[in-house]
Amino acid sequence: MDDLPDFSLTQLFYFAAAAEAENISTAARELHVSQAAMSAAIKRLEAEFGFPLLSRYQSRGVTVTPAGRRLLPMARKLLRDAAALTAYTRQADEVAGVLKIGCLSLITPFVLPPVHRQLAQRHPALSPQVTEAGMETLRELLRAGTHELVITHPVDPADEFATVHLADLRPYAMVAADHPFAGIGRAGLADLAGEPLHTNVEPGPLQFVRRLFDRAGLPAPQVSPVGSYEMLRGTVSAGRGFGIVYFRPATPVTLDGGRVALLELTDDLGTAPVGIQMLPGQRPSRRIEAFIAACRTALTTGAGTPAAQGPAESCTISHPLTK
Repeated sequence: MDDLPDFSLTQLFYFAAAAEAENISTAARELHVSQAAMSAAIKRLEAEFGFPLLSRYQSRGVTVTPAGRRLLPMARKLLRDAAALTAYTRQADEVAGVLKIGCLSLITPFVLPPVHRQLAQRHPALSPQVTEAGMETLRELLRAGTHELVITHPVDPADEFATVHLADLRPYAMVAADHPFAGIGRAGLADLAGEPLHTNVEPGPLQFVRRLFDRAGLPAPQVSPVGSYEMLRGTVSAGRGFGIVYFRPATPVTLDGGRVALLELTDDLGTAPVGIQMLPGQRPSRRIEAFIAACRTALTTGAGTPAAQGPAESCTISHPLTK
């Protein structure tokens, strides 16, 4: 405790606000403080750190310096922790406020609607703000400190993030309704391997798909990229190959009137985890705990979620391994 910092949370808050607005005047106006007061606070913070945090331009506002960019995620985390400490000391029982989350785009349409319905009934004052993105973008949102948690497929036990396991989902093959195997309702990967495979080609989802073919002892087929679940359904319904999915839609009819069918895969392919990831060391707030509980219920009872092993029953957080 010998080296206590000589700066305030207000100074950090003003710096983060100016960085986000890219303009001190705009940030000051939004926070109802004077531009002079905000500018002076940021300058005192820069003097304490010994390096500039913002580059100032008379006509173009401000940009964050390289040093400021490295410091900004830590500043945001400190501000979040301070807010959590304040809420804890006030012993607030109400689960309320905005919860900024990210969700893998292929998961969002199956998990978030039932989560919203649950929260509207049980915690109407809690307002999740959702960003849909791919796996790598979600990781960047966590690193930047702009989102408190993300819903994704955790791919690495030694990941840099803390993980709350939600469920394990088994894979299905999606084919057109008139596919030769659609009437049978099941197939092996070898039966489909000669057809084009449509999938998200980000490293995480693509890694899962390749792992399935490895487990079946088959080479991965030709891959055609798709960016959304509905694009996958529309492409497959047109007779253009097949897809590997982990969620069962409530209707086989696509937006353009096509039809798809899901096949149980007869191979022993294992499951894919679904989980919530947060920054390591983050203490889940009551808002986060309520959101996790809603996600578990959605993955257990949702019409589109064929959970293979069910959800984890506790809020156990797996933290990254210390290196």
